[in-house]
Amino acid sequence: MTVPEDLTDAEKADADLAAVAIPGADDVRTNLTVPTTGANGSAIEWTVPSGAPVALREGTADGTLTLVVDRPAAGADPVPVVVTATARIGDAVRTRDVALALQPLPAADADEEAYVWAFFTGEGAGAERVSLAASRGNDALSWNTLNDGEPLFTSTQGTEGLRDPFIIRSAEGDRFYMLATDLKVDGLAGGFDTAQRSGSLFIEVWESNDLVNWSEQRHVKVSGDYAGNTWAPEAYWDEELDTYVVYWASNLYDTTDPADRTAVTYNRMMYATTDDFTTFSEARPWVDVQRGTGRGTIDATIAQVDDTYYRFIKDEASMTIRQERSDDLLSTVTGALPGATGPADEWTLVKDQVATGLPNGEPGGAFTQGRGRASSPPTRATSTATSGTSSSTSPPTTAGRTTTSPSPPPTSPTATRGSRSARRCATVSRRTPTAASPATAPSSR
Repeated sequence: MTVPEDLTDAEKADADLAAVAIPGADDVRTNLTVPTTGANGSAIEWTVPSGAPVALREGTADGTLTLVVDRPAAGADPVPVVVTATARIGDAVRTRDVALALQPLPAADADEEAYVWAFFTGEGAGAERVSLAASRGNDALSWNTLNDGEPLFTSTQGTEGLRDPFIIRSAEGDRFYMLATDLKVDGLAGGFDTAQRSGSLFIEVWESNDLVNWSEQRHVKVSGDYAGNTWAPEAYWDEELDTYVVYWASNLYDTTDPADRTAVTYNRMMYATTDDFTTFSEARPWVDVQRGTGRGTIDATIAQVDDTYYRFIKDEASMTIRQERSDDLLSTVTGALPGATGPADEWTLVKDQVATGLPNGEPGGAFTQGRGRASSPPTRATSTATSGTSSSTSPPTTAGRTTTSPSPPPTSPTATRGSRSARRCATVSRRTPTAASPATAPSSR
């Protein structure tokens, strides 16, 4: 057995500074997360030049700071800023400069042409991958499936399955983040039961500036070790908090060893915050209500009107949708689902069994209950993502030409959202999107 030689303090400081990475430093369009501790024990301090359009604040996760960026106006040139990291351990002090390029804000008058829709289909062989579709203009009932109807994203990490895709437009308006569940049910012994006891603690993330060219897949742990699954992640930019709130469903257990979990508990809605979809705060319960044996709440989505948040969430007791409202996005619910009355800063019921009994689009059919996502509006697109080819970064993938389909694809739709709120929609281009690394898409439950 070889014992590695102990590093000197100077070597530790050098190694910790060398490990500092700021993804996208040459194309800054949103706030950034930086570390305050190194793997070798260094304390890392950050300084910014006086008068620079960058400020420091406490980070969303322990051991981090947030670089709050003030981007130049639309039409201006990118602004270079150099921030400095100083690593200290023992008597050793080392510094490193990191160059940032702050991009100008997008023009406010970009024309919106269509909606973009991310979806996956089923659990069969070759499914559990993500596809994209674009609406025919301002019509969310008529769609063109991109890439000849073939999936664009195939997962290469985790379970190598993708489900429940969700796209959000950044607060600034010129970046998009796609989140997906890390879950492959096809071939999984025990199916959804196993998936809730020993499932993934990770979500899958991609980002794009145009809905056409996508980054490499990021496999990011957001759940704690006591969770059994991490399902249907969505995100919402909260202007008051000045950060993104990401939420998903997890079963929680009293042991971190999946082998000791003899039965499913029930799904709680969990949340964390993030500035950049790379570093996340500790997960916290948001809705913790048991609705029967092995049943809870899943598949939440959020919209805001004026100062009021509206939450649509699936109640697994009836597999139907509830609509709730609150003036406080992060108000928690425990023990029992809320009724119709209560303080404005707590969640109260607007309507339960939303849409039950209404026509479901099938001849003579009516909606009774669901098994997939609760609710998720499409994202508005501009004239760059709705046709042509799309590309992926690792390895590059060309999507091919657009295929017309008279109605939306079958399961688990998630269309791109507005930027700062659901009222501001994402824009789609006329080229077919391409995923940086082929992704596999998760289907609905």
